[in-house]
Amino acid sequence: MNNQRNLKGLGGWLIVLGIKIVLSLLLLSFDIYSLYQLFQNEALSQISDQKSELYYPTLMYLLYIESILNIVFFLLSVCAVYLFFSKHLYFPTFYIAFMASFLLVQLCDSAILSVLFTDKNAFDTETIMQLATSTMGCLIWTPYLLMSVRVKNTFTQHSKHSA
Repeated sequence: MNNQRNLKGLGGWLIVLGIKIVLSLLLLSFDIYSLYQLFQNEALSQISDQKSELYYPTLMYLLYIESILNIVFFLLSVCAVYLFFSKHLYFPTFYIAFMASFLLVQLCDSAILSVLFTDKNAFDTETIMQLATSTMGCLIWTPYLLMSVRVKNTFTQHSKHSA
């Protein structure tokens, strides 16, 4: 019992989770920058031009939605980093919801692309690897965040503004 009280702080497997959270933030930053570069591309304007042979209005809407979702997930990732390093009580629940919603958005995005582009395989190797990585992350970190003694002992802080 005394040994369980010593399991506190951002140590053990929480170090790995902390690295994952920070890397996720960096990867989302890169994704947002890549989408920004795509919007600056000349070919993209042809997709939205009704006179162009490449006109595909649905794709433009999908790119806008994906950009907005990436920004939302980036902001949520910033929240996750803050909650994690401040050892906030809400971190485990927040991060479980974050991982599950990210996986759901990835699945929906892939499904929509497979419907829009029936001639191409939306579930290519890269997409399957991304989905597998997100699924494994959910399967590993959700039980850990729910059952770990270290998690229960570490994430106990309330907001400074709460009574």
